[in-house]
Amino acid sequence: MKISEFQKVIEDSYRDDATFMNALMIARFYNNGSLVLRNLSLIKTKGRKTRTQVINRADIPDIVENEFGISSQIVKEVTEDLGELKDTWD
Repeated sequence: MKISEFQKVIEDSYRDDATFMNALMIARFYNNGSLVLRNLSLIKTKGRKTRTQVINRADIPDIVENEFGISSQIVKEVTEDLGELKDTWD
């Protein structure tokens, strides 16, 4: 197939209501675990233990700054334009 045959699919993936334009995921990995934010779920894994915490949308910037070290101001700018969060993982 030619790349031009994928043009519509690619364009659609950037629509304001497209799934990947309205899904949030940040991951950080450590030697013995990981930290993943998937929309409104903060998933902490240490060794074989996993804990999932449901968070409020308004708390995302502060949680990302505290847990991932990314400026809350940057996160606010990115997340303020997100529509209803869509889950690509279910």
